[in-house]
Amino acid sequence: MTTKSIDWNIKKRYAIISDIHGNIEGLDSILDDIKKRDVDEIFCLWDTIDIGPDSKECVDRLIDMGIKSLLWNHELYLIRGTDIEPSIVWEEKKLYEWVKNQLWKKEIDYIENCPLYYELNIKYNNKPDKKIILTHYLIKNEKLPQPFESNHLKREISLLNKYYDEDTIYVIGHLHNDFDINGIEWIESIKRPTNIKIVESAGCSKDNYVSYTIIEIWEKIKFEKIKVKFDRNTFINKINSIDFPDKDNIKKLFYWIDI
Repeated sequence: MTTKSIDWNIKKRYAIISDIHGNIEGLDSILDDIKKRDVDEIFCLWDTIDIGPDSKECVDRLIDMGIKSLLWNHELYLIRGTDIEPSIVWEEKKLYEWVKNQLWKKEIDYIENCPLYYELNIKYNNKPDKKIILTHYLIKNEKLPQPFESNHLKREISLLNKYYDEDTIYVIGHLHNDFDINGIEWIESIKRPTNIKIVESAGCSKDNYVSYTIIEIWEKIKFEKIKVKFDRNTFINKINSIDFPDKDNIKKLFYWIDI
């Protein structure tokens, strides 16, 4: 864990990127857009590696720009091994091995030194303090080899209750696509707003756009989801030109590319 204290009367804007998954074209388009947005700092919720063709290039970009990054499952599989997750099948293990062979000591050392989460602590004078926890997904037990919740937030209502705290906001990735929590039928049993914000994928896309989020902290905390156009044709040509494990399933399931 890494903490950062923020004075509410000094406006701060943070860009949050998640789930790049080896898509350097998507990442570069987002970083170019961030430069125009008057952002104080960039955080990456990770899953930067695997699935797409440019894991090494994406990690190098984060290193070169000094972006604060967090660990998640794909990075944990790299440094702790795939046995921490029993559900991983043989094809996935072969992919993780292929990606690991693309990385050098520079990238692996960087990944090993990333924390599981960041806390942004906002101090107010006239109302309760707020805490924003940036993490790739909800942390079940940080002492476990695989410390994150295993079930999808959209399918397990108990997670909304388990992590609810009116003075804490969780900013997570992992799900790749945002969804209207208040529009889900079973939300009626909670009868209150959720304190969980979802950052969409910066790499896995079915069209010409990828996404990131800006958090503005001032008198109020504001979230803005930003869609950015990227060079999908170059990405598709690249992924078609190389061979790697489970390629056809990845193209279909994560990038909606016809096979």
